[in-house]
Amino acid sequence: WTGPFEERIRAAYPGKYSFINKSVMGNRLLRDCSPIFPARGLYGKRATIRIKDDIYPYENISHVIFFMGVNDVFEYASINALPSEKPDPKDICDAIKSITNDLHSRGMKVIIFNIPAFGSAPDATREKDAIRRVVNKWIESNQDLFDGYYDVPAAAADPEDDYRSKAEFIGGDKLHPNALGGRYLSGLVDLAMFG
Repeated sequence: WTGPFEERIRAAYPGKYSFINKSVMGNRLLRDCSPIFPARGLYGKRATIRIKDDIYPYENISHVIFFMGVNDVFEYASINALPSEKPDPKDICDAIKSITNDLHSRGMKVIIFNIPAFGSAPDATREKDAIRRVVNKWIESNQDLFDGYYDVPAAAADPEDDYRSKAEFIGGDKLHPNALGGRYLSGLVDLAMFG
């Protein structure tokens, strides 16, 4: 979704914004890559640590789009992470709040996407989904903490079963958005806030 978003903001504000994509595949908010994951270095340090290297060194950062937490919830009890790495939803919410407050203290605006529905993916469970829902409920209840809030499941969940995202929006792994889903996610952001 970041590619289509970059296209949108560059077209809307030519020459005004640069876009930096600092996402890391499989990265978690609370924990480093699990010791059982075969390619341990791939997922990197937890976001609460790496944000200091990925964002703070840049000058003139005006906005941060915060779209994390799904891997904390989704990965435990899978090939990627131990069952003991099950997150406490309060810890996820506390980390989101702490990072947001820190970004605000540095003059940056924070746009948050909550955690999308992932029920079609092979490692999905209702237990994991329950954690996702608690975190999303907290984000929704604390919208005033953020400068922009986008409810991804409300926009992209399967209307027949909100445990899943719409089939037409997800790729072959049944987890990540496909090209259509990426464009849809990108289109949720109101570009007027950058004016």
